[in-house]
Amino acid sequence: MSYITMEIWTGIWILVRLLPTALIIFAGVMIIELGIEFIQKKKIEIRILNCLCQFLWILIIVSILKITGNYISNF
Repeated sequence: MSYITMEIWTGIWILVRLLPTALIIFAGVMIIELGIEFIQKKKIEIRILNCLCQFLWILIIVSILKITGNYISNF
């Protein structure tokens, strides 16, 4: 297996391992957003594409922090 292929599989493995962490952070963000909308008495709208983009953004940020060593975890 070539070095590049090995690095790609390592990156995919990191993404898979960080899915639960990103999901927990995403749930917290959604609770805060919905709470703010509820307090402001706005109509609560959940857009699937918006939620997917937010989750992927959180996953990418957590993955970058893990790869660069700025993420303290035992994963």
